[in-house]
Amino acid sequence: TLTSIATSSEDSVLEEVKWVGMSESEVTQNAEKLNFGNFEKEVIDDENENSLLLVFPDIALNFWLENNEVTEIQFGQIYED
Repeated sequence: TLTSIATSSEDSVLEEVKWVGMSESEVTQNAEKLNFGNFEKEVIDDENENSLLLVFPDIALNFWLENNEVTEIQFGQIYED
């Protein structure tokens, strides 16, 4: 079963916004404007704080960042009770 789709293309667009290449602050500002909901920030590797994951659980959307730049967007499945 397919549970997620990801893109790292700089040409990909979501809600009329090109997210790949954005900084963490640009992602959070745009996400707030678009009402993506609350997010969780995870440091992927404790030794390398340049790798982050921003998780928006309400819409099953993840932004992977390296050196404060989005490198991949992952679209997950939204489960209903």
